[in-house]
Amino acid sequence: MHTVSQNDHPSTFGHDPTETGVVRSFADLCGLHQGTPGWWREPWCIGAASLALPLWLGLWWTGNHGPTVWTSTNLWLYVSLSCWQPMLEELGFRGLLQGVLLDHTTYRFGVGPVTLANLLSSAAFGIAHLPSHPLPWAAGIFIVSLLLGFARERTGSLYPAMALHCYFNAGYFLVSGLPG
Repeated sequence: MHTVSQNDHPSTFGHDPTETGVVRSFADLCGLHQGTPGWWREPWCIGAASLALPLWLGLWWTGNHGPTVWTSTNLWLYVSLSCWQPMLEELGFRGLLQGVLLDHTTYRFGVGPVTLANLLSSAAFGIAHLPSHPLPWAAGIFIVSLLLGFARERTGSLYPAMALHCYFNAGYFLVSGLPG
């Protein structure tokens, strides 16, 4: 594999790499830009958000809460699990990993909107959750991850995936912390 050096492209060093097209910036690679305005009004987003509520209620009603990790007295842990950690996970899995994979794989794979990059980054995301979740929960996380990867690719921005991930986690951890 050939790496770009200053001798290869002397005019590109010291300038914004996105102007030359030689090297993508980290923010560009991760999808950290505006993307599609009004993404929250699109049917796929409304559908995803609408499906979460019955799932949360079902988890609470059946007592199948998964890992209970917070109490009502530990608000900072709840904020971390529903806001900060999802944003960091999105930056790592959908931003960096999926961004690199999108650059190095063919764009479409399989059925519908699932790309190879989305499939691989979602598999890694599901596997990363195995130490703290049983296999059926990790499989569910894999499916949610496919949706988050779709959001990143559909809008061209990581922010919708971050927002949806925070929304999903907020409800999930709220339900897992309520008495059954």
